Amino acid sequence: MLSLLERWQEVRSALPKSYRDEAIATAPIAAWTAERSEAQGRSFLTRGGALKKLRAAITSQIGQGGETPENDLEKLAELASLHRQMAEIAGRLPDGTPWKGHGTSVQSLQAAITGGEALRASMLRLGDAGHDIVTLRAALRLRLCEGRDLLEPGGATDRASADLRAGLDSFIAAEADWHGLTVPAGQTPELQPLEQVIASTAAVADRVRRLNAWCGWVSARRDAEEKGLGALARALETGTLEHEGTVEVFRTAYCRWAAPELIDASPLLRRFSATTHAADISDFRKLDAAFAGLTAAYVRARLSGEIPDRQTTADPGLGVLARQLQRGARAAPVRQLVKEMGTSLTRLTPCLMMSPLSVAQFLPAESELFDLVVFDEASQITVPDAIGAIARGQRSIIVGDPKQMPPTNFFSRDAGDDDGDGMIMADLESILDEALAARVPLHRLTGHYRSRHESLIAFSNYAYYEGQLVTYPSADTRDTAVRLERVEGVYARGKGCNNPQEAQSVVAELVAHLKDPARRHLSIGVVTLNTEQQRLVENLLDEARRSDPSLEKYFGPKVSEPVFVKNLETVQGDQRDVILISICYGPTEPGAQTISMNFGPLNQKGGGG
Repeated sequence: MLSLLERWQEVRSALPKSYRDEAIATAPIAAWTAERSEAQGRSFLTRGGALKKLRAAITSQIGQGGETPENDLEKLAELASLHRQMAEIAGRLPDGTPWKGHGTSVQSLQAAITGGEALRASMLRLGDAGHDIVTLRAALRLRLCEGRDLLEPGGATDRASADLRAGLDSFIAAEADWHGLTVPAGQTPELQPLEQVIASTAAVADRVRRLNAWCGWVSARRDAEEKGLGALARALETGTLEHEGTVEVFRTAYCRWAAPELIDASPLLRRFSATTHAADISDFRKLDAAFAGLTAAYVRARLSGEIPDRQTTADPGLGVLARQLQRGARAAPVRQLVKEMGTSLTRLTPCLMMSPLSVAQFLPAESELFDLVVFDEASQITVPDAIGAIARGQRSIIVGDPKQMPPTNFFSRDAGDDDGDGMIMADLESILDEALAARVPLHRLTGHYRSRHESLIAFSNYAYYEGQLVTYPSADTRDTAVRLERVEGVYARGKGCNNPQEAQSVVAELVAHLKDPARRHLSIGVVTLNTEQQRLVENLLDEARRSDPSLEKYFGPKVSEPVFVKNLETVQGDQRDVILISICYGPTEPGAQTISMNFGPLNQKGGGG
């Protein structure tokens, strides 16, 4: 109705005021429009007379308009249509409405509609609160229609509404005081149901003795907000942040804020360019590789220059070698050849890389061929194996880590050797332990470069190296690069000494890694805590390779860092981007709540290294 009235008044204002509104509704406007069209279609000789006749008809019925009232027919037709629509709606309106025909005030009509919509919305809210809408509608009709006299100033309804208003104002004032005590300054209070407000205030009243602590928190929270720490206080209040981590979170946030300021204050950091820095790193790597290659070529050339010419030399050792080469398959054994060549061997090959067993097998015990004997991974070499090599040199350098696993016969035993408790023979003494006990001059290397994330070495550095290892910063911002994946497996103690379920999970994860486009560029290896688990993982992996030939490209000598499966003894010195460690040991029955605290070689001295 409101939109029709507004349009009617808009159109009516564009027409002459002399038109009679009541006549417009009944005027034959459609016939006039047809007559206008017929007149305009005539020749100019008769057109004027026809239009003059039409104007006279319009003026006589609706009043004097302008000189060409026929041009108002479209607007008159719209007025007539609006009149009929409003009359139809008005016929359905109840008594007492502010509708007074065309002269109704738009403002009064708008106020009545707004009031009615507000009343309807209030009634619907009451219905949502559990009241019967039909009963509410009947009660409102009784008081607002039939009992309109009660709405007059001073009436019962007027007095009741005044009391309600006063009570509401008092409640709003009390609520404002409550929000002032419980809501931080500058923060908009949340709307709460009345029942929740009652419960909250009752809880406060029941905890009077704890109000002092609460007020202390509110005071501290306000101080924090005034100092720009409102987000931290809200995180504590909502439980998003545990109070134990408050200091660390604050320190981290402060560092994130301070870092740009400190960078801007340093000309060196301010002018830092990642592109230039990356280019410098690339250039350094190229120059370093070139220098290493040049050094190797220089050493080789220098040593090659000391080799005598085989055509002119009278060296008896080289003569022995030449005769043995001529004999071919009938050549003397290696040990005899080395003995007969004497020092000529080291003139041809100044550096030999041999295992302790090879030294004992091929080098005569009475010869002192070498100026220097170097033991690498000396923590894995027993004293009896090392003595023979030391005797064949003039000086020795023993390189190793006393915190690593010492030599043990654990990995050479058969699965049936397990006595049921998982006990193994005692560890053997290494040549490194003997050298340390003898107080041989010691030089410790503290730089640790292998671990690409601090968490990989943090525990060992703390528990075994007394924090003396120097690690390098990592660009990886994860809290830790170590993850535990629990498998509901069963350890076959005394039988296979393996854990089939865990082995299957390890192989499944390895295959998923190799087939994942986002991860397969990272090299990967598997380490087991005993030989039996290693064999089981290797067998399952072989089956996976046979069923999926696409995995073969990650294995074999042609790959720079192929996939490997090793045990703790054989993995010494190997490194990959990702290492899967199969613990193997665990419950011996499904669902068992306890396990034997035997973890193979890890239970022995030095096993934690």
